[in-house]
Order: sequence, then C-alpha cells, then structure tokens
Amino acid sequence: MYEIIYTKTFLEAIKRHKKDKKLMEILHKKTSGLMENPRGKFLKGTLSNYKSIRIGGSCRLIFSVDEKEKKVFLVPPQLNHAT
Repeated sequence: MYEIIYTKTFLEAIKRHKKDKKLMEILHKKTSGLMENPRGKFLKGTLSNYKSIRIGGSCRLIFSVDEKEKKVFLVPPQLNHAT
C-alpha cells in the first residue's frame, strides 16, 4: 500500500473547493485508488516525471510516485497549468 502525501500547497488549493461535495467525493475515491495502485498516464515535457488521472471533465489529478518509499506525492495546483 502506498502513502498519499498531501503537500501544503495542494491542501490550500483544495480548501477553496471543499464546498463542492461531488468534487471532494471524487477526489477521495481517486486518492484511495492511488493508495492501492498509483497508475496513471505519464505526462510530457517539463512534467515527464509525473503521472495524471482524470477526476472529471478536463480536470486532472497530477502526482509523482516514489516506488522505493511507497509514497504518492500530489502536485501543487500551480504545476497543473504547466502542461
């Protein structure tokens, strides 16, 4: 099982959307899935060390995986726009 690491920046961005119950439910489901199996599509360019999964519409959850430590790091939202 992998440990999910929520960075401070990630948590601050999510706090702005915490009233969106549907988004929070999807986010919880997706992060729970990452704990079991952190699969996703590898990104290109400057984010080629990151993976992403769709969380609804055009929104994506971007993360990196440390296989040795069994940790999944959720990327701060400002990196989401760098692709």
